[in-house]
Amino acid sequence: MKKALFSCIAAILVLAIIGGITIISTGCSQPNHEGFAIYLTKDNIIPDKMPSLNRIKITDTPLIGLDDIVTYSSSTHELTLADNASTRISNLVVPMSGKSFVVCVNRKPIYWGTFWSSFSSAIPPVSCVIVSYPLSHTVQMGNAEGLQISPNILELDYYGADDPRDNTAIIDSLRQAGKVLGEGFAIYLTKGDVPPSQMEALSHVDIVDKPVIGLDDIVSYNSTNHEITLTENGMKNITSLQVPTSGKSFLVCVNKSPIYWGAFWTPISSQSFSGVTIEMPLLSGQKAGTISINLGYPAQSFYRGEDPRNNPVVLDSLRQTGKLITVPDNPLPHSFKGYEIYSWPQDNLWHYTLITGTNRDKTVQEIITGNNTVSGDGLVNIQVIGVDAIKELISRIPQGDFVIWLPGPRADLTQSPVNFGFPPASTVDDIKAYAAQCGLDFAMLTP
Repeated sequence: MKKALFSCIAAILVLAIIGGITIISTGCSQPNHEGFAIYLTKDNIIPDKMPSLNRIKITDTPLIGLDDIVTYSSSTHELTLADNASTRISNLVVPMSGKSFVVCVNRKPIYWGTFWSSFSSAIPPVSCVIVSYPLSHTVQMGNAEGLQISPNILELDYYGADDPRDNTAIIDSLRQAGKVLGEGFAIYLTKGDVPPSQMEALSHVDIVDKPVIGLDDIVSYNSTNHEITLTENGMKNITSLQVPTSGKSFLVCVNKSPIYWGAFWTPISSQSFSGVTIEMPLLSGQKAGTISINLGYPAQSFYRGEDPRNNPVVLDSLRQTGKLITVPDNPLPHSFKGYEIYSWPQDNLWHYTLITGTNRDKTVQEIITGNNTVSGDGLVNIQVIGVDAIKELISRIPQGDFVIWLPGPRADLTQSPVNFGFPPASTVDDIKAYAAQCGLDFAMLTP
């Protein structure tokens, strides 16, 4: 009996031990779900001495983890960091020979890179991801003034073949954590190279895998004339296109969702086109480094339909990334007495007159006649129809000028052929917001 009891207890102990071993073993093999993270190397290896990925030893804790990341742009590979993470990086000591880091997913190295001092005269490693250090710095954008880059922006730049930044494990980890920003504005070619003559007949058109022009290819987008200033790489993408005389279809997208379509068009073509066009820059007389999204070919008079280029989704994407500018082709002269706007409905359309301020009262006739003049002495009197037209006119006023929107001239209106006033509140708010965006000192004089 005792022997049987002993055997039973022994069996229970053996099972318990085995179970314990199993539990311990399982606990030790739990997968790491840390996700995307950036680590420094354990031995502070300099970039020139970095071993293969499978031999790199990383520190115990990450320099940047998912909780430190506010957003990640999948198109520009920029990380927006929380303040504490930005401070952590700003406190790094980066020698002139660089400071290595490793991008990991669940502690598995995906690629390595280096923080590289902007004061270093040494040549950084080739085919390597580089973060210019310190993060807060100034860059020059064309002829524009220097632009200060936020210290909370970590730019993972890459120069070389086989770009490792688009690794699916990285993007999936960041997307699952809700950190990935959409691609934003981009111009895509059509999958299968659908000719422009067939585009309108199709209910759905697929785009190719990568855009011909993305946000990182754009220096600026002029919302006044829809001129795009491109980087050197962006211009190469355009000039390398093979465009037949019948055009090459493209789709303007935001986050890969098509907004409108058009066609690249060669200036040597004798065929007209009634849609949106981007004229190839080789022979078009376009400014160096720029392309323009136009209406119709060979002139706007050939265009049919509504103008889709001011779609708010498109402009918002460009505005959020700091690419959107308003630089009119034909600015109006500075007015020491500011500008006045008058408005009235006529034939179910709203008419607007922009006129320079003067010490005298304006007459009804000079406001509604609309002689559309800009004289040599700076006097302006221009009449337009519609909200888009008045906004275009407002964009031409020099920044800082005073503009007042009046309910009507001060003259006796009993014999006026029109009823001066303001358009609906939504239109008024739209115009006021646009004037503020243009940097004007804008006011309304209510009746």
